[in-house]
Amino acid sequence: MLQTLVLLLLLAAAPLAHAASATLGWDAPVPQAGFLTPEGYALFRHDATSSTFVEVCRTPAATLRCTDTLPTAQVYTYHVKSYAGSQLSGPSNEVSVPIPGLPGTPRNLSVTVTVTVDVP
Repeated sequence: MLQTLVLLLLLAAAPLAHAASATLGWDAPVPQAGFLTPEGYALFRHDATSSTFVEVCRTPAATLRCTDTLPTAQVYTYHVKSYAGSQLSGPSNEVSVPIPGLPGTPRNLSVTVTVTVDVP
């Protein structure tokens, strides 16, 4: 007796990781009498789900850029502040970065089962 069973299944797998990065750059402040010289810069961001800025990067004064890794597809808004000791300046202008989404989700998954039976 010959029996053939063909079964095609697509198992659910963990979603693919989606990550993007944004490199942001800025200009140093113009030196002014009575103002502290910056020791460095702190980059802050918020996403579309929150209006609270959180620090994502801190650089020394000679570094005028930072790369931030963005794990989800949405719009992020940034500003940068200079610091000297524990003192922070006011925020720079804001810039928004839209991160594109994932590709479309497949639909209409189906299963094909073929059974062949050879009965003598």
